[in-house]
Amino acid sequence: MGLLVHIYRDNLSREARPNVFKDVNLLTLINVPGPFNPTVNAPAAEVTRHGMDLVIIPADTMLEPVIGPMFGGTFAYSADSRFPAPTALRIHDRYETPAQYERLSR
Repeated sequence: MGLLVHIYRDNLSREARPNVFKDVNLLTLINVPGPFNPTVNAPAAEVTRHGMDLVIIPADTMLEPVIGPMFGGTFAYSADSRFPAPTALRIHDRYETPAQYERLSR
């Protein structure tokens, strides 16, 4: 059970194929208290620390040989008081192969 949050994105990040959550508009944060279960339309995600920041990552981690998770241009937010931040959190749902990472990082 967890908390539902809305995804905010621009059209460019909607088209980004490496983004895990590119086809949904809601996430279920399974490590934040709430009454909702993950579904196909609101898949499981978790809030975690990335350096000094809180970010959201997919609950199901990707396997090697990919690089990620990294910021894919989308954010999530909820006005619910259980949401762990006063502002939107970055969603780190982008995974790339080493070749994609090399090509796109130049």
